[in-house]
Amino acid sequence: MTREEQLRYCKICVHQQPDMRQGLLCGLTGQFADFEESCESFTEDPVLKEKVQAQQTLMLVEKAMADRGLRFANLLLDGLAFLLFTLTSGMVLGIFLAFFWFEGIQKMEQWGPGLNFLVSVLSGIIFYTLFETITGRTPGKYITGTRVVNLDGTKPGFVTILVRSMVRFIPLEPFSFLGAQPTGWHDRVSRTVVIKHGALPVVNPPQGYYPGVGQSFALTGLLLILMVASTPVLLLFGFLSAGFGFMVYYMVVFGVALLVGYQWRKKHTGQKSFPLNYRYMVYLPVVAVSAVSLHVGLVAPLIGSIPVPEALLSFILDNTFHLTLFSFITVVLLAPLLEEFLFRGIIQEGLIQRRGPVIAILLSSLLFGFMHLNPWQFVTAFLLGIIIGWLYYLTRDLVFAIGFHLFNNLFVVLVEHFQSATPAEGYVSTVLNAFAGTPLYYVLVIVNLILFAL
Repeated sequence: MTREEQLRYCKICVHQQPDMRQGLLCGLTGQFADFEESCESFTEDPVLKEKVQAQQTLMLVEKAMADRGLRFANLLLDGLAFLLFTLTSGMVLGIFLAFFWFEGIQKMEQWGPGLNFLVSVLSGIIFYTLFETITGRTPGKYITGTRVVNLDGTKPGFVTILVRSMVRFIPLEPFSFLGAQPTGWHDRVSRTVVIKHGALPVVNPPQGYYPGVGQSFALTGLLLILMVASTPVLLLFGFLSAGFGFMVYYMVVFGVALLVGYQWRKKHTGQKSFPLNYRYMVYLPVVAVSAVSLHVGLVAPLIGSIPVPEALLSFILDNTFHLTLFSFITVVLLAPLLEEFLFRGIIQEGLIQRRGPVIAILLSSLLFGFMHLNPWQFVTAFLLGIIIGWLYYLTRDLVFAIGFHLFNNLFVVLVEHFQSATPAEGYVSTVLNAFAGTPLYYVLVIVNLILFAL
């Protein structure tokens, strides 16, 4: 056993005694620390062991740090990737506003360069936070073979990456790399460092359950990126049939997002299954009544009170709730299945274990509403998410949650199909005219209140 190997044990022994002049001594003998295989007095100190391991890891991280050349290459490459990101997302947003809120574009033109600066900063924060939270690597870092880690070598969490991304936009921040170390303010403030990718193994901090808050936002962000990136699929298959194109597009977007979420969860926790109990299927008729009463007593009046642009509502109803074979498959079957597996089976389930049921239900519902990408659907989707999330928490059964979502969408599809008014007013007017003021209306409202009070 070499001297270095001997000291490796003595440094973590409860009997070790550091001496400023002589070095490491054995507290029992008063002699230089000289561990032997026959030493019967060795007792490991967990605290000392952790400190020694932390020091060793810090030394390895410092040796693996990317130099200034790699950091400068990252800056240039990520600048190009960010430009492509802003052009693509800006084009999609511009098309959306041009169709559904053209007056908004005219108002934005009056806000001047301040709006451009604000949008640029927010886009940059989203860009860096999204990539580095999910993989620890921006596009530039993929090319240069580098990644971001904490000082202890572990993968940074969402809050750390968010702080890191925000500090990037402090004026003169790029000049902070001119110090002794090739690190910038965004590295020092967030206590992170960029290292060569293969220099250290990827170490995830202990989590217990997946996902957390940051990872839930990252999954939703990935979903939004897939929506933009998969637009060519929608256009390609849309030439055959609008409904068929949207069905393929939807399967690609949510299928990939669900697969990524499932693989991440399995990697972090080893969990491979979903809570599918089936024992609550006998209550599905009650679920159907509850879904109808929800629309009669809450959703239709709420939509009727929110001014929705005519073009937007027509687009939503014609391309999703207009009854064709493909739209029926997408809205009534695929949407409840894929969305519940993602937002309740993965996101809410992980958040329940890590943050408790209240935060889990509210946050998963917030992300579920945000995923619809317009403020008018956000309100109803958020409320629907709370109700389904609460039902899932009570039953721990995805089949029950999927059933409620299915009957909810089926009701809207059937109402839209059989109404005779224009799409913009058809859903609200049909529901309210058919039920409002009738005995059935009050029965459904009372049933809804009773069901959700149980």
